[in-house]
Amino acid sequence: MRFYLSAGARCLLLILVSVVLAPSNIQASASSPPDLDISNKHVMVGNLMTIRLQPTDGDNDGTVPGVYMDKGPEGSVVLDNLDGTRSFFWTPTAPTRTTATFTATDARNPRIRSTVSIVLSAALAEAEPAGSSPDVLTV
Repeated sequence: MRFYLSAGARCLLLILVSVVLAPSNIQASASSPPDLDISNKHVMVGNLMTIRLQPTDGDNDGTVPGVYMDKGPEGSVVLDNLDGTRSFFWTPTAPTRTTATFTATDARNPRIRSTVSIVLSAALAEAEPAGSSPDVLTV
């Protein structure tokens, strides 16, 4: 580094160097991705499907992982519960089988993530057999 001063100029040059030393008993460790424990779901057409998304911290460092939906069925939404969890909502309008993909990210380093894809299915309710009704009692 070169500094040029004009003749007669007064200058005070102060260079600060900060060095942080970690104690020798602390070892660096790689961050573990958060875990998102969800599985395939089934619902009848016209009924609301709800899935609580609650990622757990892979590091146990007290942070709350983020979670979002990468891909989901048309009409589905994910809302923040403001408690570290989110909820997935979807009401299928026809019989279907589709995939939803969710990603949980580390709170300190969002590049550390885990992704889970699940199968969502919806079917029509089975029709009651002819002549039967739950409101009629035959004696």
